[in-house]
Order: sequence, then C-alpha cells, then structure tokens
Amino acid sequence: MSWILPFLKYWRVGGITLLGISFVFTLWLAQQRGQERDRLREELTRSTRIFTAQIRLLEQSRIDREERDEFRTQQNKKFKTAANPSVEFDDALRSAYDSLRERQRSRTLR
Repeated sequence: MSWILPFLKYWRVGGITLLGISFVFTLWLAQQRGQERDRLREELTRSTRIFTAQIRLLEQSRIDREERDEFRTQQNKKFKTAANPSVEFDDALRSAYDSLRERQRSRTLR
C-alpha cells in the first residue's frame, strides 16, 4: 500500500501533465489535417485548371468541325449549282466553277 501513496499524492500534477500532452497532440493532429487539406485543395485547383483547358480545346474543335462542315456544305451547293446546265452563267463565272470542280476532283482522286 505504501507504493501507491506517492502516486496518489501527485495525481493532480499527473492529470495536468496528461491534459497538456493531449492538448499538444491534438494541436499536432490539427496541423497535419490542415496541411493535408491545403495539399488536396492545390491538387483540386490544378485538376480543375487542366479539366477547364481540356473542355476549351474540345469546344474549339467542335466549333472548327462545325465551320468546316458548313464550308463544305456551301461548296457542295456551289458545285451542284455550277453542274446544273439549266442555270446560265457568264463565261468568267462558269470558268471559276469549272476550276473549282477540277480542284475538287483532283483532291478526291488523291
């Protein structure tokens, strides 16, 4: 029983010490969690920037494809109009259409 008396005598000091150690440990855990949160926030920001850039590239390629399709449609309309013998054109316009048709034929033969 005599070996318990020194522990009982200083129980308050031991409790305060234990509370102090647990408080410091809690602060350390909070700091680690804050650093992890900051690292994840930076990674998320970087991923968001990359994703936004990829979306911009996809949107630009879609717009370019639509413009190419529209241009091809217009050119095909011009070729069909030029191929129609019932429509009368002056000689300069007819030769321009013929040269366009020849260029299109040479592209398709490649």
